[in-house]
Amino acid sequence: MLLPAAHIRPIRLVGLATDGVSNGARVHHPQPVDRTCVRRWLRVLGVGGTRSEREESLARTAYVAAARRFVAALGAVVATGVPLGPRGSSRELPAWTRPDVDVMLELQAALTELIDTRRSYDRGRRRR
Repeated sequence: MLLPAAHIRPIRLVGLATDGVSNGARVHHPQPVDRTCVRRWLRVLGVGGTRSEREESLARTAYVAAARRFVAALGAVVATGVPLGPRGSSRELPAWTRPDVDVMLELQAALTELIDTRRSYDRGRRRR
């Protein structure tokens, strides 16, 4: 189990400093590692950080996924050629087939998810 960065104490790593030669080999002395440095690296690696930073990252990822789903759904609507209006001089709207309805419902769900995830992301950013 990984501990949050706040629980990390200075650690000693061997081999970071030398102070001369002993019998032809370098002598290594352990040097303490700065907590701030460790926290920064943990943040770069995606470990630790504050709760709001993690939530913002997750919200952004959810938004990007929703945007990709919306683009795919919109592409499916265009690819299937769902009739959205009257054709030619006819005043009648063409009937939708079951696949047309399925594609449009997927587009609706993708748009709803896109809006919800964007609002969630914006709320999280305002709280910071």
